[in-house]
Amino acid sequence: MLTVRAIHIEEVDLCRSLRLRALSDAPEAFGERYDDAVRLDSAYWTKLIQSLTPPSRQRMFLAYVNETCCGSVFAILDRDHKDMGRVGGMWVDSKFRRQGVATQLLDAVFEWAKENDFGELRLWCEAGDNGAHTFYKTRGFNDSKKRNTMRDKVDKDLVEMIWRVV
Repeated sequence: MLTVRAIHIEEVDLCRSLRLRALSDAPEAFGERYDDAVRLDSAYWTKLIQSLTPPSRQRMFLAYVNETCCGSVFAILDRDHKDMGRVGGMWVDSKFRRQGVATQLLDAVFEWAKENDFGELRLWCEAGDNGAHTFYKTRGFNDSKKRNTMRDKVDKDLVEMIWRVV
């Protein structure tokens, strides 16, 4: 059975282990490297989890198939626009892909956006990742025509996609 829930404040170790699993499993999909993340100290992970749990409005959603945590996504505030949110760090364990996990995670972010009265959500997607583009398009995201070449941490060409509340 597939379930999705928000991470809890005491789950710092789970947050760290999931992020490291994601970076190890799909290194091409993220704007950070496993080798950098694994060196981050416990204070970093504690601060991160505090930014993703109440009283913060940001969230990290976790997907479970039975007792196995198999995916996660960040629902974060946009720094520049108070009326929109961002989707970040979407990851589904390779053993659980194409089973509806990403759809359920994104549905949790859509609910979060509605609860926060956001008019839209935005995300960055690697330009060459056709699978991700197709998935996000089927979920109502469109290309915003905005591009970002991320060269400071990793060599990425990113496309911004946008979803508007209907």
